[in-house]
Amino acid sequence: MINYTIWCLSRYITSDRYPLCSNRNVSNVPSFTATNSLLSNIKPIRTKIGFTPIIPYPATEYDTIYTCMKNFQDILLQMNLKEGPLWCDEGIYRLAKELQFLKPKEFDNIFLGLGGFHMEKVIIACIGQYLGDIGIENVLVENEIFGPISVKGVMNGSNYMRGKRGMNLICEAIFRLQLDQFFKNNEYIKYKTLFEEISKFQSLLIEETASTHLLEYWNN
Repeated sequence: MINYTIWCLSRYITSDRYPLCSNRNVSNVPSFTATNSLLSNIKPIRTKIGFTPIIPYPATEYDTIYTCMKNFQDILLQMNLKEGPLWCDEGIYRLAKELQFLKPKEFDNIFLGLGGFHMEKVIIACIGQYLGDIGIENVLVENEIFGPISVKGVMNGSNYMRGKRGMNLICEAIFRLQLDQFFKNNEYIKYKTLFEEISKFQSLLIEETASTHLLEYWNN
């Protein structure tokens, strides 16, 4: 959350909303993904990912999913593990969870997880449902960010990339409105030193992003 706040402030001081700024080119600020990769000091633990044996039957049938879960338990035994996580996409997860509810003792050593991609799509759809009646769709269309048809995919999560971009824009817009309200009751000049430091940090971000090919990829 701190990283996101710093990133939003870096973009805010280059916008028309901040009167003390001399540089109005907000496009120079790297994307949040690139910024977060520079600020984060998290070192993930290396893990191994395996796949259950391929079964030549439809993946969304109960018999197929049951067989996959039993095969996964056999793999756990071969690796001398008492339990393990099994990740599925949205359609398979629902059926696998139903089987686990029906046979809780048989599958008590399996942790069923929804894959990250499908989890994000569900979250985007939930946010879109929550914001659907307050005019967000009209804002996105009238500002020519999305078309009147494609915005539906943004709000219901069916279009992942557009949905993620749309939610990021909405979140940043709300944050800017909060800053506007804050500065109505507090003078900008009080925080001039802070924004000068953020401006220096912003320059470092731009230099680092331009010097690293991977960050250039994340910045697109």
